[in-house]
Amino acid sequence: MWRHVSSLVRFSPALVPRPLGTLYEMRTYTFAPGTMPEVLSAWEAVVARRLALSPLVLAARTDTGPLNQLVHIWAYQDFDERERVRQTAREQGWPPRTSPLRQQSHILQPTAFSPLR
Repeated sequence: MWRHVSSLVRFSPALVPRPLGTLYEMRTYTFAPGTMPEVLSAWEAVVARRLALSPLVLAARTDTGPLNQLVHIWAYQDFDERERVRQTAREQGWPPRTSPLRQQSHILQPTAFSPLR
């Protein structure tokens, strides 16, 4: 699923074990070559509003493998919370209008031994 090397972006929290939720959504956006500086600037300008709605687990950009990708993982307690948060986020203009060429979304649940729960 995620087979490339990436670097955390400035607005990403450190990836450390912590209790965050029982449901995670990993989104991968692919952007046009050369646009990542503009994308990261647009996201950084508004991410604080989104962070008020649910925890960001990680935000990273690809350095090898498929390039021009931004991967972000958000934590939720359940599907109902995810739907409420996503609706509110859309009403607040999230995500920023950065026109990804492709978007993938994966719903994940932590295993019993996961450091993120």
